[in-house]
Amino acid sequence: MSTRFNVKNIQKYLFKNRNNQFRYGEWDCLEFILGFYTPLENKEIVKKIRGNYKTKTEYQNLIKKNGYYNLYDILKAHLKEKPINYAQLGNIAYHKGAMGIVEGLNSLFLNIKGGYTIIPTNSCTGVFECQN
Repeated sequence: MSTRFNVKNIQKYLFKNRNNQFRYGEWDCLEFILGFYTPLENKEIVKKIRGNYKTKTEYQNLIKKNGYYNLYDILKAHLKEKPINYAQLGNIAYHKGAMGIVEGLNSLFLNIKGGYTIIPTNSCTGVFECQN
């Protein structure tokens, strides 16, 4: 499922995965982001968490067990945060416990019922730059 990060591939990636059913540990916000931005896969924290949970509680416990409060803390520790008003296509957005993909004024997040939820990017808590 992984592709090397390339902004041109984002629209293709979003279209291809639009009907995937949300499942913790299989197709959730972590897998959603790792599917288009592979450099995060090599981070030790990601290796410890990825695929080792099946519920939201297990996911949160794994994050805390590894010394982080939430996903936002993990992103801040491993990626460059930027001001939200400088968000660009392909950046990673963080909103209410989930990671999504910035499309510009809006960001796409997985919807638990399937498909995507569109959130205004300026409503997000943080935006992070993806670098190869």
